[in-house]
Amino acid sequence: MFVSEALTYVQQRFNMASVGTFLFELRGQFDGVAIRFDASADRSKQLRFTAFRPRGSDIALRVEPSGMFAGAARFATGDGEFDGIFSRSCALGDEAAAEAIVDSAVRAELRSISRLADAALSDHWVTATSAQSTLSGPELEQLARASIAAALAADRATDALDAPAALVRLGVDRALEDAARAHSLALRRHPLAAGGTTERGDSLALYFAANRSPASLLDPLAFTFDAGCLARVSWLEPLAGALAVRPASLIDRAQAALGYGDIEVGDPEFDKAFTITARVDGGADAARSVVVSQLNARARSLLLRARQLGIECSLDERQLFARGPLPKSAADVHELVRVLVGLGPALRDRTSTNPYR
Repeated sequence: MFVSEALTYVQQRFNMASVGTFLFELRGQFDGVAIRFDASADRSKQLRFTAFRPRGSDIALRVEPSGMFAGAARFATGDGEFDGIFSRSCALGDEAAAEAIVDSAVRAELRSISRLADAALSDHWVTATSAQSTLSGPELEQLARASIAAALAADRATDALDAPAALVRLGVDRALEDAARAHSLALRRHPLAAGGTTERGDSLALYFAANRSPASLLDPLAFTFDAGCLARVSWLEPLAGALAVRPASLIDRAQAALGYGDIEVGDPEFDKAFTITARVDGGADAARSVVVSQLNARARSLLLRARQLGIECSLDERQLFARGPLPKSAADVHELVRVLVGLGPALRDRTSTNPYR
């Protein structure tokens, strides 16, 4: 079977869609797992199947064929045959968690992959990589099914784990548990996250990462962010005037100094820290009126408080996106959750004039 026929076979078996103009790539979903086939454009002629773990883990996990990366293994699985085939590494202090994730079910699927291709497991995906010309359609299907099974098995094992060791040492896990309980949010211990619907109807998701992580779990080659926190809050109702707020850049500040640029609310500290835009019929005065009514004193104080915590916040009419370093104390965890929960109601409160009301 030719390579094109083999890939067509797999595309049909998993109902995958072809994407990309210049490079061959298939994407799809199977058993709740995002999957991807891509073919290299260089002389290596490699074909890679990736199964993205739906929830993943946060221990800097790496399991790859022996010799793929340097450094002594940080954990052992207790399976001598497996450990002889694969190199294994994880974050210091998370060795027990790594051994628990790479359980007998995961090892069995990785062994199955290794009979046909190079198998690898990380916090976020399982990959199978092989030369394009050596595999038939049924063999590619076998790789895909084993990769999907390994991703799901790794997640099941992770669900039983405590928070990553680094976050336990910082006390972030206990603080988030307390904050989640106070605001009726659901808690997931690994990866450490809290989320749910707030009392005022906004949808909140907050994630703490102890290790570097890809910004997009659908693309292993995407840029990464260091250990820290990510949050998204989707508003119950869209904000008026297509309001958008983002941290001000040096160019934004230079333009403002020359009299050009964004809308200002008359709060010097806030106007310096953020760039504000809106789309409203009626000209500049109408736009500023809509902006000021939403970026009231309470809303501004919350965005500035997040900035004091080192959290960069950007929002538009539909959602808030925030990212920053790990909190320095339990109090900072509570403060961050307070900001995320309170910002939506503050933006919708047209009567707020006192930031401490």
